[in-house]
Amino acid sequence: MRQVLHEAVALLRGNDVALGIASLQTVSRGTTTSLMGMAGSGPLITTELLSLLAHSVGQAGADIINELMRTLRTAQADSRSMYAEDADFELEMARVSLACGDRDEAERCWERAARYMGAYGGHKDSTIEELLDPLPQLVQADPAQARVRLARTQPLVYLVAQCTDGRGTAGTPQEWWRLLADLDPRAAAQLAAQVLLTEPGLPDARVDAAHQQLLARQADSADPVVLAALRIAAGPRGRNLDADIALLDRLADLPGDDAAHAVRLLPVLANAITSTYDDQTLIHASHLAGDTPSPALRAAAQRLGGEGGPPWTPRPVPSTSSRNWSGPKERYPTGAFLHAQQRPALPEGAAGVLAAVRDCSSKTYDAPPGPRWSADALANAVGWRLVEITERQGPDAAAQLLHRIAQEMNASGPVDVLADVAAGLYLRRGIAPDVFGPLAATAGMLAYTKIRGGGGWRSFAGNDRLELWQQAHTADAAVARQDLANQVANAVANPSYGRTVGVSQALVSAFAIQPPDVSRPPAADALACWDAAYDVIAHRLPGEARLGDGTYHPAQEPATQHDIDTALCRLAVATIALPERGDKRRALLAATVLLAARPRQAQAALAHVLSFDLGAGPLTWLLTVLHSHLPDGPLDAALHEQLVALCASDMLSVRVEAAAVLTLAGHQPPCPPATAAHPTLAHAIAADLSSEDNA
Repeated sequence: MRQVLHEAVALLRGNDVALGIASLQTVSRGTTTSLMGMAGSGPLITTELLSLLAHSVGQAGADIINELMRTLRTAQADSRSMYAEDADFELEMARVSLACGDRDEAERCWERAARYMGAYGGHKDSTIEELLDPLPQLVQADPAQARVRLARTQPLVYLVAQCTDGRGTAGTPQEWWRLLADLDPRAAAQLAAQVLLTEPGLPDARVDAAHQQLLARQADSADPVVLAALRIAAGPRGRNLDADIALLDRLADLPGDDAAHAVRLLPVLANAITSTYDDQTLIHASHLAGDTPSPALRAAAQRLGGEGGPPWTPRPVPSTSSRNWSGPKERYPTGAFLHAQQRPALPEGAAGVLAAVRDCSSKTYDAPPGPRWSADALANAVGWRLVEITERQGPDAAAQLLHRIAQEMNASGPVDVLADVAAGLYLRRGIAPDVFGPLAATAGMLAYTKIRGGGGWRSFAGNDRLELWQQAHTADAAVARQDLANQVANAVANPSYGRTVGVSQALVSAFAIQPPDVSRPPAADALACWDAAYDVIAHRLPGEARLGDGTYHPAQEPATQHDIDTALCRLAVATIALPERGDKRRALLAATVLLAARPRQAQAALAHVLSFDLGAGPLTWLLTVLHSHLPDGPLDAALHEQLVALCASDMLSVRVEAAAVLTLAGHQPPCPPATAAHPTLAHAIAADLSSEDNA
């Protein structure tokens, strides 16, 4: 097929080349496919189009070819392609430019191709997490700067999802939104509502991630009525037994003069929350029924006057008489069992330390448990010999032995023994601070950098054991800094597979909670490390991210809890833009709850939601709820302005309901503007009148 196309294009001349390439471009778009983020494939991919273009320079002229190149470049920029495909595209463009005699453009294309070849890779390239994971620690040191850094990472996490194969990184946008919910909950709720309302009818995994995280993080601080409305809007996706029981308890503890008591709202909230556990398909029937949390949830709901939900039936217990496909559990071999029961005979001094570490490192995954693998025994065998070597040979010999121990250990070795030894040496600082302090710092830093973080995915530290850095810095700050620098230098100078993963995260997280130099501003070193990592990763992620309406602009000042609650109200009502009918019903219920118990915040949320073009149905339903539960007192100014605007809507039901709300609130609704009849209606009336005249 490729050969046939080349032969066909070779017959074209002049302007026919442009027409032919344009037709082939349409064919290319319709036949190129991509599976699971892999590169596009098909009989006429973009690079093949460019190859045809390069062979057509002599037939069409440079001007026509240059115009076609601009068209193809625009189409490539609008497509979602991986960096490897962009590199191929630029190399082909360089060949076309050379064919047109434009050497300067060919060099620019070559440079862009080189940039794409060195860009962010695929298949579980997780280096973007070096910027995201230390942000929770960074916010403790400098919240404002942490939010600024979070905003800077937003384009990068979107580019990772858009321009790589997504294996291991497809969820980075959702992870970014969870961080936003932690670091700036008001902005997270506002942006999530904005995304839903701008594209009504489309679910969004990022918004759902932020919604769930807000429910978790605001469980103790948000207004319980507002949180209950947000929980209702989440539906079955927000189920969490412990969190729901805690929320119902908070509602029960509301003061007696709260508006929720006056309008008898608490039973409604209890029933709405517990009903989400029954709002599911049979295949997802709750397996928690019959356990102790389920009666606790029903009791918490009944305390509020609710029904407590239906009595869930537990899933049937699997029959134990069925065939055991995995076979009977094998007994440990006698030799392996006896080996695990015996402690090893260790020589004295440094040889005994290394022998103990090697023996424990030899433990296989399926080895039987026993005294031989005791962590306490290993710590004692290593720690007391270190103390002995310190007394006999000096602290330098003990420090060298600590480094030798670290070198002996592999990724699955007993690295925790270094942390235990560091704790023991730290406790003995009072005996000889100049001796045990530096040794405790060395052992602590070796433990910090050797223990794998992130559940084992971080080869270098991570932020799981930050207390080791704090302890080492307290024991001897100068030694801790030097040892950490040496470990980083070794990891960079002698990289193995993934050995440098976690270095930036470890430094930023460590320096955020404990600055290495107390004479500098508290977060200066952490921010400097983060910025250095950002420059590298941003260079590896070229291009413009498609942020749309979810662009985050951090505020200078932290939000008050009242502002956060108002934003949560907006998100709860905005879920009416979701496509499922159940989501819309729950959003209307949340709006009803908020209008009854938190009228000022509810009106502000409705004023914002009603300003979007959600369609006649959702707008009319919201206005009907507002009309049925209009709170006493003056209307919110923004809501009044929006109702006046809706009175001029093209949608008759919206116009009528908006006018009814204004009338009920004591305002005179504006007269609807005079508009021309629709051409179809005008034509039908004219045709009817004409037929009557003829008759």
